[in-house]
Amino acid sequence: MSTPPYRPIVDASLRHDCDDTVTEACKIVFSKTPKDWQTEVASRLLMMSVQESPYPPRAGFLVRPTGGGKSLVRDIVAVAQGGVC
Repeated sequence: MSTPPYRPIVDASLRHDCDDTVTEACKIVFSKTPKDWQTEVASRLLMMSVQESPYPPRAGFLVRPTGGGKSLVRDIVAVAQGGVC
């Protein structure tokens, strides 16, 4: 018997806050408007660092073409979290 994939329900305000944080950090620090997929991925990574979030911290794997903006996702998350340890 298989179980359905785990799809946690995210509080809409948490998702909105993370999306706003990502967009704001990207515009202020890098003078760029993030693409929709960058906002989605960076928001999910930020939600993993929030205590009340249903997303536990775990490894992720992002595949995009060369020059597609993967590094910007990493950099946005680092800025939004206050740096990299």
